[in-house]
Amino acid sequence: MKKDEAQIKPWKKDKVSEISELLKKYQTIGLIDATSLPSKQLQIIRGNIRKQALIQKIKKSFLTRALEQTNNADLSKKIQGSPIIIFSNLNPFKLNKLIEKNKSESPIKPGQTAPFDLIIPAGETPFTPGPVIGEFGQLGVKAKIVAGKINVLKDSIVVKEGEKASPLAASMLMRLGIKPVSIGLNLIAAKEENTIYSKQDLSIDIESMISAAYAQAKNLAINAGILIKEFISEFLAKAQQNALIINGIVHPEQAIAQPQKSTHQEPDKKDEPEEEEVSDEQAASGLADLFG
Repeated sequence: MKKDEAQIKPWKKDKVSEISELLKKYQTIGLIDATSLPSKQLQIIRGNIRKQALIQKIKKSFLTRALEQTNNADLSKKIQGSPIIIFSNLNPFKLNKLIEKNKSESPIKPGQTAPFDLIIPAGETPFTPGPVIGEFGQLGVKAKIVAGKINVLKDSIVVKEGEKASPLAASMLMRLGIKPVSIGLNLIAAKEENTIYSKQDLSIDIESMISAAYAQAKNLAINAGILIKEFISEFLAKAQQNALIINGIVHPEQAIAQPQKSTHQEPDKKDEPEEEEVSDEQAASGLADLFG
């Protein structure tokens, strides 16, 4: 045993062992930067997601050692700020979606960096004439009094992205109910099996991509005449439409005119025979005969 390892206190070894066991147990490992995250907010989030994820706040040195002991040294390179590790059996994308869902909005504080351009929008404000109109002037916001209320004449940037909010700007934004700061877990990276996903990777909307791919596959199958059970109703509708078009070309006298809107009520169809239902298997068989 190395000298430095022999000097490690037992409780520290136990903590590293505890994290190492969790790293082996869960499908997905996430790294969080908890810098500027209030302890109260962390506790709320921990309670909200406890059924789907486990959050552990740990010293960087302990976390690094645990990652190295479990063949996750590549993930230790992603550690930033005040680290928190999150364990889950959700895939990384669903875990990120869960984290985003549990974020809340907050007013910006004096001296805090703006995450984007902070704008006071044009329109009526809740303020009546008074010193506030002078404060707007100090912030470079053009305003005038209309029907007893101060109105902002045009959208005005009061703090640019990356700049720190002044006490006056922070106060004005708060009084206007503008909350530009997102409070929650900042997921830096997540690992599933041997793949590490960056924050940028996890921001991709996978569900939208799957929906778009499904729609494209459906159109391809129908247009190419590929018979798939899930698309049978759309396939039959297209086949019927094509059959009517072909019949109208071959037998113009039998062409079916497009239905016209009428104000007259259709006669009762009590005497007409009911249509016999056709099963999917019969439809598919008939469809195969139609297209050879």
